[in-house]
Amino acid sequence: MQNAFFTINSPVIRIRFTKSVDSLPMFLELFTKIADQLPTGRRQWLKRSLLGSGLAVGGYATLLERRLVKVENYSVPLQPQFKHLDGLKIAILSDFHFDDFGDESLVRTAVEKTNELAPDIILLPGDFTTDDWTRVEPLAEILADLRASHGIFATLGNHDFDSGPKKVTTELEKHGIRVLRNDLIEYNDFAIAGFESVSRLRPQPQILSKTDLPVILGWHEPDAFDLVKNQPNLVLQASGHTHGGQIRIPGLSPLFLPTHGSKYVEGLFEREKSHLVVTRGIGALGIPVRFACPPEIGLATLKA
Repeated sequence: MQNAFFTINSPVIRIRFTKSVDSLPMFLELFTKIADQLPTGRRQWLKRSLLGSGLAVGGYATLLERRLVKVENYSVPLQPQFKHLDGLKIAILSDFHFDDFGDESLVRTAVEKTNELAPDIILLPGDFTTDDWTRVEPLAEILADLRASHGIFATLGNHDFDSGPKKVTTELEKHGIRVLRNDLIEYNDFAIAGFESVSRLRPQPQILSKTDLPVILGWHEPDAFDLVKNQPNLVLQASGHTHGGQIRIPGLSPLFLPTHGSKYVEGLFEREKSHLVVTRGIGALGIPVRFACPPEIGLATLKA
């Protein structure tokens, strides 16, 4: 049993949950509330249909989909002056929320699949836990098995500040994961940067102007992409935060999206020859359910 307090708002559905819920009964309640907001003539028929399908869908979303880690491949075009980075592979894993329904087997599966991709760089753009820093250590012990030829880098998400940013940073770095907090690291032919959560502290995007090298950036909130305009050397920003919506109703917009995550929800975006990849993340927040929105390992491959 987990405590849930959240509101679903969309042009079609407005639902508020304020009590403790198990995932399957919650899913049934969700379907019932959807039916209750439909015109009276169709309500009873549709409610029976929704409840029947809700049993199957709720079980699938709870028991299966949230554990079905999917690799999403993104081809990121390079500007001609950065063609030397052709073929560089960046794996992106985000939003573990390991204290909310922490699933060791899920994370181990994600680590194994990531290593099979043989990435050059791994970026972990935040929300390792929701508000319990003591769960960072067991998560970091699993993430320590990640392998990348150029290293593993993390940035903090908004929820990591609820857990305690210094404690989260210490545990991750103790296990070989470099945490970038308004930092930029230069290599011979590219740079890696990471900014603080735009929701919690003041990020410093002006850091990008300190190098002429092409930059790969980790930043938790995807809508912050609009704060790094006119940065010709920004090749890629990797973000999470949105969970892709976590629960999607086919044919509708996501039922819930967080602040700083409503414009760029998931996938690959381009602006001024810079690119953004938003991953759906690995874990679940609030309720142990994903529907039409499976956990994701993002693999961005730079292409000249």
